[in-house]
Amino acid sequence: MGGWRRTLALAIGILLVVAGAAYVKVLLTSRTAMLEAEESLSAGRIDDALFLYRRAARAYAPWNPWNEASMDRLWQLGRKAELEGDTDRALEAYRAIRASILGAR
Repeated sequence: MGGWRRTLALAIGILLVVAGAAYVKVLLTSRTAMLEAEESLSAGRIDDALFLYRRAARAYAPWNPWNEASMDRLWQLGRKAELEGDTDRALEAYRAIRASILGAR
């Protein structure tokens, strides 16, 4: 292989390793935040859960199952709070969804 081809192959390889590492980091961040949010929710710490679901939702990567699940959970929490008359908490959940979508855009 020529000198420039070898350099190009090396550069592409390094780029793929860095991109792969970043992708895995985003997935792990989202998964960790989602699991912590589920623990907070089951312990009755709704505000902590909202914060952590928002973190999980903002960690967007293609084919990230925890991103979508956290947005669904934020929607459920917002809807529940809205039905209970807790408009502040409902608004916080809905704003978290909006911020996550805009942050990924």
